[in-house]
Amino acid sequence: MYQIGNFSECSTRERMSFAGKDAETQAEKFLFQNHYQFQRYGLEAGNTTVSEAMKLPATIRMKPDYLVKQLGNYSFVEAKGCGSFGLKIKLSSIEAMREWQKKAPVLMFIWHGSTKQFAFLTLGKLMELCHGLPVSIFENDGREYYQVPCSYFNWQSL
Repeated sequence: MYQIGNFSECSTRERMSFAGKDAETQAEKFLFQNHYQFQRYGLEAGNTTVSEAMKLPATIRMKPDYLVKQLGNYSFVEAKGCGSFGLKIKLSSIEAMREWQKKAPVLMFIWHGSTKQFAFLTLGKLMELCHGLPVSIFENDGREYYQVPCSYFNWQSL
């Protein structure tokens, strides 16, 4: 069980139980409603600790959340959450998804926690939306990210 101070030593399963799973919960609802067969694919499905996972190459550590099948075609789905500030997406996450795109199409499920709406788009479309945006730096870990305004997405209701 997580205790303040040892978050990096808990398993990814334990860590993710504390991380707010709204985007994944809503993605699963969407996938089910739209007749996708799906299964969890990322490290959250196992019990690897965060510190152990950080030793893995990014493309292994940063797997898409779901492997999905619809009408005989396979793809990956990555679920991300955002709020009224827009979607903050790390450049490292985009690069990892680009590597997975070489194996099968990567689709992005974006859940807007404030409006309770979603956007479903290809990785390519997300990259187009990021084009020309300034790169910002997260204060807590120094990683680079894009902040994609909410107005860039075509929001839908579940």
